Amino acid sequence: MGDKPREELMCSMRELFTDDTYSDLTITCGRDQHRVHKAIVCPRSKFFAAACNGVFKEARTAKIPLPHDDAQAVRLMVHYLYHLDYPHVSLYSEDDDRGDGTAEEVEAGTANVDAGDEYNQEEAAPAQEAPPSEEVLQVEEALSEAAEPPSPPPPQLEPQRIDVIYAPWDSSGSTKKMKKRKKKSSFWYEGPRAEPERMLLQESDEGPSRAAYAQRAWNDPPQATEDAPEEPVPADLDATQPLIQSPNLIIHAKVYALAEKYNITALKALALEKFAVEAGTFWNSTEFSQAAYEAYTSTIESDRGLRDVVVGTLYQHPEMLSKKDVQDVVRDLNLAYDLLMYVREKRRW
Repeated sequence: MGDKPREELMCSMRELFTDDTYSDLTITCGRDQHRVHKAIVCPRSKFFAAACNGVFKEARTAKIPLPHDDAQAVRLMVHYLYHLDYPHVSLYSEDDDRGDGTAEEVEAGTANVDAGDEYNQEEAAPAQEAPPSEEVLQVEEALSEAAEPPSPPPPQLEPQRIDVIYAPWDSSGSTKKMKKRKKKSSFWYEGPRAEPERMLLQESDEGPSRAAYAQRAWNDPPQATEDAPEEPVPADLDATQPLIQSPNLIIHAKVYALAEKYNITALKALALEKFAVEAGTFWNSTEFSQAAYEAYTSTIESDRGLRDVVVGTLYQHPEMLSKKDVQDVVRDLNLAYDLLMYVREKRRW
């Protein structure tokens, strides 16, 4: 029978996602109203199943408000429930109200941002650099001793000039053309469903897996010469796809925490996988420290998924501890302790 029955099922699910004709439940977050289907949502989440039980108000009104959650993460959660995946998005998309903010705050880009939380700002005001604390110096020394041999200096990349292309893969490695949907939301992308060959990065793995095809595209690429001809676009990559700029580390951390909150196990695993893939690729980006902060503040201490990825990435790239934004995160969280314990385990102290 092949994959045709599954493709027909997924096609029907995608149609339900964009057509609320048979919707019997509304999930609200900020200004968003997601008209969903209990038969789709409740079997995937014990939280929503319990909320739709007859003894609760939500069951009588068929409305579930999520006023305290990140609106963009909720969108991706709903998208996942109908697609078994979620797309790469900008951190603050044009139609994102990010929760409780007013329309004016959203337009200005200030909604749902705590004035005292410097890690939620896209760009913090320059501050006088303080000397690293003794705790940070101890971690740097431990990581320096653990490195065999010392790693070469990282390339001086400009993170904002790195483009990433994400696309579903089929078993042959070909990429299906992605189509932009305008009906539901301006940033959703999807194409004919192909089962991705997913893999969680192990400790020895480096770079992106088959779950995400990463390509560095520079604004001013080197000109082709006779000795170095222009590199062609890979045959398995659809050149008409839109380039998706910047990592989604913070987004993946938010989706991970949301999946844990609403007990959607498969979505949590998928968000962890995407986070691990991008951490291996964008460890030198300015977003990594913000994502590390999000990972440590949105999960409980015993939830080691995101935290272990952060610690393992810092262990692989100890030069990151020379960056002030990373030092600030290490100083403010339990990350320094986790790093020391990780090095101790590796070195058998």
